[in-house]
Amino acid sequence: YIDITKAQSAREEAQQTHHFMKSILESLSEVVIVIDSLGFVRLANQAAEEFTGHSAAELFGRKLEECLMFVSYEMDNGENFSLSAALGKPYAGRTVIRDRKKQDVQMEINTSPIVDKKHEYAMGVVITLRRPHLEPR
Repeated sequence: YIDITKAQSAREEAQQTHHFMKSILESLSEVVIVIDSLGFVRLANQAAEEFTGHSAAELFGRKLEECLMFVSYEMDNGENFSLSAALGKPYAGRTVIRDRKKQDVQMEINTSPIVDKKHEYAMGVVITLRRPHLEPR
C-alpha cells in the first residue's frame, strides 16, 4: 500500500501556482517575451500575441528576430543591445520596432537575464516592451 496523498497535494499546488503565474503574465499590458540563451522564444504573453499578430504557439521556438523587427535601439547606458549582452546584465532603454502593420513603433525596452543562481549561468532573457505612457489594461 502506497499513500499518494502528498504527491496529489503537491501536484494540485503546482497546478494552482502555474495558473496564478499565467494569470499574472496575461494581465500585463506590456509585451513580454522570454527567450532562451540561443535567442529562441520560449514564452509570450497575450500582449505579445496582439503586437506581433501571432499566437504564443506560433511564436514558440522561433528566433526573436523572426518575431520582432528591431529598427533601432537607444540603451540608457549608451551600449548597443545584443542577446549576448542581455544574458549578462539587465538593460533599459528605447527601441523602434516594426509592428505587424509594418508601422514603426517607439517602445520602451527592459531586459532581465534569467539566471540559475545555483550554477550561475544565464538560461535566457525576459524582454519587456512598453509603449510610452501606455494605459493599464
